[in-house]
Amino acid sequence: MTGTPYPPRNWTRTADDANPALANALVLPSGLHGGRRSRGQTPPRQVEEDARQPPPPAGPHHPFATAGTPTVAFEHLPGLDGLRGIAILLVIWHHAPHIFAPGNAIYDGWFWRASASGWLGVDLFFVVSGFLITSILLRTRERHDQLRVFWIRRALRILPLAYLYLFVLMGAAFSGADLDELKNPRVAFMYFFYLANLRIAAGGWPAGELAILWSLAIEEQFYAAWPLAVQRLSVSALLWVCGGLILSAPFVRWWVFDSHGSVATFVFTFCRVDALAAGAALAVLAQGRFRAPALAACRALAAPAVLVLVALCALPFGPSYPGHAPRLLSVLGYSLVAIAFACLVGVAVQPGRWARRVVTSRVLMWFGQRCYGLYLWHYFVGSTLYRMLGPASPRPLGYYGSVAVWLAATMLVATLSWSLFEAPILRLKRRFAA
Repeated sequence: MTGTPYPPRNWTRTADDANPALANALVLPSGLHGGRRSRGQTPPRQVEEDARQPPPPAGPHHPFATAGTPTVAFEHLPGLDGLRGIAILLVIWHHAPHIFAPGNAIYDGWFWRASASGWLGVDLFFVVSGFLITSILLRTRERHDQLRVFWIRRALRILPLAYLYLFVLMGAAFSGADLDELKNPRVAFMYFFYLANLRIAAGGWPAGELAILWSLAIEEQFYAAWPLAVQRLSVSALLWVCGGLILSAPFVRWWVFDSHGSVATFVFTFCRVDALAAGAALAVLAQGRFRAPALAACRALAAPAVLVLVALCALPFGPSYPGHAPRLLSVLGYSLVAIAFACLVGVAVQPGRWARRVVTSRVLMWFGQRCYGLYLWHYFVGSTLYRMLGPASPRPLGYYGSVAVWLAATMLVATLSWSLFEAPILRLKRRFAA
């Protein structure tokens, strides 16, 4: 995934209001960052086996390969963990007022007003996801069992925790929580089968615990088809497809905005696919002879990209209060965000000294390595804490005290989720080496 700019608790639905999630093991060519390993990191056995394989032959699927192409190893890129840490912190920042602020007064201050653009973390997740998954698919495209292995490994990463989360929500719904949608079998089906974004586009924002699932739905819909394209198309054709998705998305958004409103524009798959495609295009370029100029362009555009993102936060840009999402900004703004984040991903792949200090900080990497669990549990933990503290104002801990306790509780739950549930299941992925 990711964040969701739905309104706070005192909001009333109107007719117009119709993961980020990846494995912690990231695999990419070591040549992208000089062939160096992170300090203290030991490459897994699979890396050594891959390194002994001959270089790929030149051909329709490897137009960038040459007779002198060196054999490459694959390893973890800590800078991308740092970016995912930034993404999940943006999401948490975005949702804090939705959960704990009793009204809209919190948005009078510039800091919390800017949090209306915290959903940008969603798009950062999308771009990082498109980059990483496409890199993995390109690396394994010559394997006869590529698709089976990819989908099994992704299912092991995504489905167990997602379904555990949904079953917890169902238990809460039948225990009195405001999650009545899950009592309807047809609606529950849409959440269990990754159609949440279509449900939201048609019916508006549900409770926050369910609303966060829209971005996971977009990713899984995209990755149901994208591996087939990577396996069957040449690299140059993949670039054309990525370009087509990026260029067509604004036109789709224009039509959806006029016919269904800003919320549908925010959650519909083909309105948001440009972020995934931007990451995928960068991954394709980073595999061949265009790697150096592509990453150099990302470094050159990094400062303007940051300025664009800061400006959108200052506006703030978003489809719900206090954000602004007029037609032109809804049509073009998401494309600007996707391109800006693609530039930052390129910087994180091969960071300079100052960028490395930021994206490899221990705090950001901690959050990035646990971002899937943090994303799924954070709103549920916050809502539960809100009910425990009581909706009356002033509450015992106050707004900032509640947010601090919420953040600590979410970190604890995500850590337990990883240690006791996710990690044991992920060990099964060893049977399906990428």
